Amino acid sequence: SAADDGTGDSLRVGGDKINDNFSEIYTLLGTGTALVSGISAGADDLTFVGDSYNALWDKSASSFHFLDSAKAVFGTGSDLSLYHDSNNSALTHNGTGDFYIQSDQFYFRSNTGGENYATATLNGAVTLYYDNSAKVATTSAGISITGTVATTGNIELGTSATLIFEGSTANAHETILTVTDPTADRTITLPN
Repeated sequence: SAADDGTGDSLRVGGDKINDNFSEIYTLLGTGTALVSGISAGADDLTFVGDSYNALWDKSASSFHFLDSAKAVFGTGSDLSLYHDSNNSALTHNGTGDFYIQSDQFYFRSNTGGENYATATLNGAVTLYYDNSAKVATTSAGISITGTVATTGNIELGTSATLIFEGSTANAHETILTVTDPTADRTITLPN
């Protein structure tokens, strides 16, 4: 059928269908005659009113806003929650089992994205940063450290491990210290 071809419903029947639709909505979202308190709708937005905090569907932004302190909660036992109070944000896992973040390329960054704190790459390095400068990275052989290592304890090397001192230029001339299967404890003391 086409508009104004005389095959549609009469105004009375059309009005009854609209009324039936509203009755169905009021039954699904309310008491049958009124919407449940706690849900309000504007022209384009829908607000869910909680006892203390609210959530808002914003049509123009195509987003669901959890206003300050309103939580997004997942799991039958409220196992995972995400919220922001007016000062801090929290992602909390308090359920049974483990908490996974899965990605082939992972960045832990400042809120502007301008500085990395940590990165991880599938089949590659996990890197830690200080002031956006890479300091510790895993490699296929172990770890790579950029800068000074400051320790208040011992540095222990495994069996047949080698300690290599590279000079100020990377060349074929190093000082190498190797300990192989000692028969007693020994101390090497270097002068100041």
